[in-house]
Amino acid sequence: MTGWHDGVFMRRFAPRTRALLIGRGQELEATARTAHAAGLDLHVGSPSSESLAVLASLPIPTIALTSPEQNWSLPIDRWTATVLLFHDHDWEFRVLQKALAADGFYIGALGSPKTHRQRREKLLAHGVTEADLNRIKGPVGLISPARDPGTLAISILAEIAQERALLPGL
Repeated sequence: MTGWHDGVFMRRFAPRTRALLIGRGQELEATARTAHAAGLDLHVGSPSSESLAVLASLPIPTIALTSPEQNWSLPIDRWTATVLLFHDHDWEFRVLQKALAADGFYIGALGSPKTHRQRREKLLAHGVTEADLNRIKGPVGLISPARDPGTLAISILAEIAQERALLPGL
């Protein structure tokens, strides 16, 4: 904690929030632009060359995904929020497994409550614990009925900011 401790002024520095966005389409693009404007340490992965082209003007690391089984390292640490923004949920499984194995403070996934139930069932069938399943926010964002990409982006980033503020030791 920042302040005086035993006659010494201590200042705590916490890293910027890292946002790892994986997906495609307008939801990914709007969330990436909003996260960049908010100053997050942003990383984007997408199988969509169109989405990557839209985001090419942002000075952020991107990776072109070639298959749902692609083995790529995710830059996840305690300060990382991982958000999956896919409508085709075949891409989610491996990414969710990796995100759940790491210690990021937030995991969110796009989809309806029905989709989220199906996502949970699939992960549970593959040995993911109930405690880990409960780490996944779905539907993603504070405004669950958000439909347009801009509102969804704000909703997601608000939920990430809320979760980050609740981290112990900040």
